[in-house]
Amino acid sequence: MKQRDFYQALYQTLQGGGRGLTVPQPPLAELARTLSSSRRALVLTGFPIDCGDYVIGETDGPCGAAEIARVLTALGCQVTVVTDAPSIPLLRAALAQTAPAARLEEAPMEDTEAFARTLWEQLQPDLFLSIERPGKASNGHFHNMRGTVIDAMTADTDCLLALAAQRGCVTVAIGDGGNELGMGALLPQIAAGVPHGAEIGAVLPAQYTLGAGVSNWWGPGLAALLSHETGRNLMLTPEEDRALLQAVVNAGAVDGCTKERALSVDSYPVSVQLDLRRRLAELCGL
Repeated sequence: MKQRDFYQALYQTLQGGGRGLTVPQPPLAELARTLSSSRRALVLTGFPIDCGDYVIGETDGPCGAAEIARVLTALGCQVTVVTDAPSIPLLRAALAQTAPAARLEEAPMEDTEAFARTLWEQLQPDLFLSIERPGKASNGHFHNMRGTVIDAMTADTDCLLALAAQRGCVTVAIGDGGNELGMGALLPQIAAGVPHGAEIGAVLPAQYTLGAGVSNWWGPGLAALLSHETGRNLMLTPEEDRALLQAVVNAGAVDGCTKERALSVDSYPVSVQLDLRRRLAELCGL
């Protein structure tokens, strides 16, 4: 398969999901080279879900972040994963299962900008990647896909992306609905194609914007991309994938659409991602 055909097939495999968000294919060859050369990465995730009498993170985000951390670590990168209180137990479980060498930091709900600056000085990252993380809309608030303001449930971590841009760090954003941090370059598409899009669209842009039917799908997606780039098999097996999701659910995660603790992500059963993973592995000849 020609290189261009591989990139197109990989990207198309990750699309779908019915969100109404059409995301142009980014320069995947360039992105692969950039990611494979990173030596200090900061990965941000965690989307809070209001379950009535408690708030907990959803299954979309932690699994993808853990797999990305695993891949980057395997390529010699020091990885620090950041989330806030609702998703800390989920990321702790995910990293223990899949990327134990990665460091985990909790962003405080207050004084988040001071935390961000201190962390940045300590780590001096060359790569910032956010996956399924709330981003502020033009009205200054964070929203879920229904348009509900969720400011009280999330730390304001937009400052991490802003700081990355100020420092000339490579920035990558992964999302599936347009309300995720870093999706600002796609505001016209979000406003036109996503329900409540003009209201919920996150305004800060990233250098590389990656869309998918489900944000988690870029875990195996980037693993496949970098397997192709490096000639190494960096992908989880379907059994490891299922075990990762099970660990996150055992830690309390809920499906962001159904609010149920189940082996599903955005209402898709685990079998959907396992099938996607098999198709990506076949693309890589694995």
